[in-house]
Amino acid sequence: MSKRIRALAELVPSGSVLADIGTDHGLLPILAVEQGIVPKAYACDVAEGPLSQAEANIVQKGLQDLVLPILGSGFENVPEDCTSAVLAGMGFYTAVGILEEAMERLGSLEAVIVQINADVPMLRKWISDHHFTILKERTVEDRKKYYTAVVFCTKPHDAYSEMQQYAGVEEVQEDRVSWIEYLNWRRNGIQRIITLGADPAEHETELFALNAILDRTES
Repeated sequence: MSKRIRALAELVPSGSVLADIGTDHGLLPILAVEQGIVPKAYACDVAEGPLSQAEANIVQKGLQDLVLPILGSGFENVPEDCTSAVLAGMGFYTAVGILEEAMERLGSLEAVIVQINADVPMLRKWISDHHFTILKERTVEDRKKYYTAVVFCTKPHDAYSEMQQYAGVEEVQEDRVSWIEYLNWRRNGIQRIITLGADPAEHETELFALNAILDRTES
């Protein structure tokens, strides 16, 4: 099981009923049930092929009464007893499209865990624009790539600052060491592309946010 999947499972609220939206092979809901994190989970996917593979994996583990495959787009066929959700391994626009279509459902969820492949600042901005609350963040390095999962709920919250949107909300970091490592990696990457000719003005705000946090944590 990958570090990314394990990290996502650890963010799922204990005792909740999980819907894994875009489950692919069903590894996350299987792990969450096996570890006793949740009593029941839904493995949801819009495509029959991945869902068939997920169902085979569920049966192989003998969990067909506890991990239930659901065919459908987003939350459309997810039962009402679902109290937490994961959207992972997809792009920003796909994830946000699913969330916006399910806006009426989000208020009934204890936590929504989103791990997109890029554009995490845009995800934080979307959460901020809706005045939702970021509960946790966790960054993990897996196979030489960084992944950041953001956990939120619809409880009202003041808008997050640009610094928080770009670099993350410091007080909710679940793994500060990995977070700081990622911020350093991101800053080095931006500085490298600037030396190769990128316009510094396009990265000014993000660099300011990264430097502000890193300077404080390294002092």
